[in-house]
Amino acid sequence: MSKSQSAKQKKESTKKIHVKKSISSIFENYISSKYTGVVLAAIYFVVVGLVSFIFHTVGDYGIETDFFWGYVPSAKKFLSGEILMDAFRGPLYPMVLGIFGFILGDFFHAGIFIAVLSASVLVYITFELLKKIFSPLVSFIVAILLAVNPVFIQYSYSAGTDMFFNVLAALTLFFFFKNKELSYKNLILAAFFGGLSYLTRYNGIFLTSFVIVILFVNSWNVSWINRIKASIIFAAVFLITISPWGFYCLKEKGSFFYNENYKNIAYEVYGKGKISWDDFWFSESSKITSLTEVIFKDTGLFFSTVAANIADHFVNDMEN
Repeated sequence: MSKSQSAKQKKESTKKIHVKKSISSIFENYISSKYTGVVLAAIYFVVVGLVSFIFHTVGDYGIETDFFWGYVPSAKKFLSGEILMDAFRGPLYPMVLGIFGFILGDFFHAGIFIAVLSASVLVYITFELLKKIFSPLVSFIVAILLAVNPVFIQYSYSAGTDMFFNVLAALTLFFFFKNKELSYKNLILAAFFGGLSYLTRYNGIFLTSFVIVILFVNSWNVSWINRIKASIIFAAVFLITISPWGFYCLKEKGSFFYNENYKNIAYEVYGKGKISWDDFWFSESSKITSLTEVIFKDTGLFFSTVAANIADHFVNDMEN
């Protein structure tokens, strides 16, 4: 091969590389648009919404059994002016379901609509948050993978609190990490959505751990005075958000944080694999009166079970 031919091939190869880089650059510039996240969310909402309303005509066995026997009656009570106090769930979802059920004229379709809308907002949040943390290309790829994930799609059309709670918790993360600098407006919004998460599912209390993140991670790189101030603001807004329900619980049940989810934990630690859920619920659960009792009945077993569940759930999440 002559030197001129070799030089020509190298030139063509270099040209192809530049073309590929140019195409990649154009694509990345395109998805960097402030409207990309909105477009992705809108497409997901339309596609999954149409499929759900056309084909998902009968409730599934599983989470939608809770929807029909628990959330729909509570939503109807809410529309009649009564808020039911559930020992295991917060009051927010039945209230939202009642409003959408009234507008749409059907609670099942309202539940599907809430789920699809929540999932679409979650697609948007995923794209926008990861775009700030990594890059537009990475966020685009992750958002697409999320949108086509079978488990995500399933919960997008399932009537229940799963996707609704998920988006509220995600909004807490979104506003908390939205800016690289401390923004009190975003901090207040994060705490507000954290409170709404708790009012949907009581395990939303985990979002109060952001107080520890503010104090000791210090991702905003601010002084201790500002960290303490920010943590107090977050905790105060979270508490203010849940306080109307908390005071109602205090009045009716004698506890600001009233719930009986410790019984579910007790079954997981002491009953699972040894006794059926029904037998435990109707014979053993009444003997347990607090989370403290669950923890200290067998502290070693409690913490080993929690650790094992965390590992197991992590593996399952990675597989899904």
